[in-house]
This record gives sequence, C-alpha cells and structure tokens, in this order.
Amino acid sequence: MIYKKYDALLDKAYRQLELAAMVSSFSINPAHHHFKQYYYQEWEDRDRLIHDRIYPTYFSQDEAKNANGGVWPTDLSKIHKRPGGINYVYNILTGYHYKPPYGIDIPKGKSFNPYFDHMIIGMPRQLYDGLVDYEDGTPASTPQMAYDVSNFVSYMQRRYGSKFPDHMVKMYMFATGFALCLPFAYIRTRAYYRNLLSVRWEMYAVRDGVYYTHFKKGGRNSRAYQFKQKIWA
Repeated sequence: MIYKKYDALLDKAYRQLELAAMVSSFSINPAHHHFKQYYYQEWEDRDRLIHDRIYPTYFSQDEAKNANGGVWPTDLSKIHKRPGGINYVYNILTGYHYKPPYGIDIPKGKSFNPYFDHMIIGMPRQLYDGLVDYEDGTPASTPQMAYDVSNFVSYMQRRYGSKFPDHMVKMYMFATGFALCLPFAYIRTRAYYRNLLSVRWEMYAVRDGVYYTHFKKGGRNSRAYQFKQKIWA
C-alpha cells in the first residue's frame, strides 16, 4: 500500500480522530522516505500522520527478502492486476485448508494453497476463526474476515480511491455530451458532401444557361457566356 495514504480512509472507515489515533500508534523512519525516494529533512523516528503514505514495515527490499524467505512481498496496491481481482485475494486468504495432493512435497516454511502460482506459497495462514471482535457482534469466521480484507484491498487499490464515484459521474457526463453531438456531426458531414454534389450540378446549370437569369441582366444568364462550349468531367 506504499502508493496510498491513510487519509483515503476518512469518512469511509474511520473518522478523523479515530484514524489519527490508530495511525499514531506506528512510527515512521527516514528510511521509509528513502525507500520511496522522498528526501525530507527528517533524521529520527516520529509518529505517523494521516497524510503519510502507508509504508511497509521494512526499510529496503533486502530486509523484506530476509524476513520472508528470500521473496519480495507483493505490493497490495497493485494486486488488482492479478487474474480474478478481488476474488484472488479472497481465495488466497481462505485456501489454506486444502491438503496437498499426492506427490507434491511442501518445503519447510511453505504452505499449500491451490489458488497461488505453483500452489506453494511462502506466506503462512493469516486468518483464524475468532481472531478479531466485531463491534456489531458478527461472528469472526475466516470467510467473513477474508471478505472484509478483500473489499478493503479492492477499495484501496483504486486509482481514484474515494473520488471514484465522482469520476464515474464525470465520465457519464462526457459520454452523454459526446452522444448528443453525434447527430450534429452527422448532419454536418452529410451537408458537406451534399454541398459538393450541388456545386457540381450548379456548374452544369450555369454552363447550359438554365438559371441565374437576373432581371438586371435583361433576363439573361449573366455567367453563361463564361462556360459555353466547356467540357466538364
């Protein structure tokens, strides 16, 4: 979630004071800024603020690989690009109860999960029944917690975050305006081609003296003499 900020959760999951109290329980190190290539004038740890980015617990890729068996953890802010989207996250969190089929050896420190690539995952099971307590009394089952986590990850990985509905309204407004302009563009295009055709017929009519008989010219065609005995393609 390094590409997102805590304030994306305002008025969606927490109020401002609640979010500030939760975020301040974690500290931020200048190494986090260095990892994101941000160089602020900060030289010691400080409490996190709601406008900070959701930095990981690791300061570098080497530290993260050493803590996870040599594997760089997946950035959840881009997990939506995996096949399945939100279903992929849910299936990964609830797929640890399967037993490996015959002939597949699970290395030490690994787990079997049929929804993961190659079905051998380095992340141990994270969710167990009764792990948290819901304020409304909802049973804290593994599927329920996986459903909440997958929806949270799906919401946070959106490019526009909480502004996504407003962005969709703008897209529909633009599409409606474009659709309303199509008839005028069609009429303008047809009128353009029809005008070219009418000009062609007009030149034939001028050549043959069919019209342009103005009373100021004695009822004669004032331009017919310019086109007499001319050959038109």
